[in-house]
Amino acid sequence: MKRVHSLVVLICLLMALTSCNSKPMTIVDFYEGSLENITEISILDGRTGEEVRTVDSAVIDAFLQDIQSIQFVPEKDQSAREGYLYSIRFFEGDSETFRFTPIEVEGNYYETEPDIHPVISQYAEEFSLE
Repeated sequence: MKRVHSLVVLICLLMALTSCNSKPMTIVDFYEGSLENITEISILDGRTGEEVRTVDSAVIDAFLQDIQSIQFVPEKDQSAREGYLYSIRFFEGDSETFRFTPIEVEGNYYETEPDIHPVISQYAEEFSLE
């Protein structure tokens, strides 16, 4: 009986811990450093394999401003997926400091509100014109 009670307590604790991760988050919540320290952004197009980058601080600031309030809402279905439309990487100097896709951050799957895809598409095009 004691084992059953312990098992129930353990299951309840695990459920409580996983529900803590179910709240919407933003890039500001995910990024461990300061967004102000980002010196380069890379956008990889998952359809074509084309990568575009920018080190222009004004463009970086504008991109970060445009995405920082977008909410990443955890999907109920966290089963593994393949492929992505875009992959975004942040750099501080020569070091990659963060990587995400519009649907996956740190191994968890999300929907974005509002949709982040149009913002990334716009900047991917802008980066390629530099």
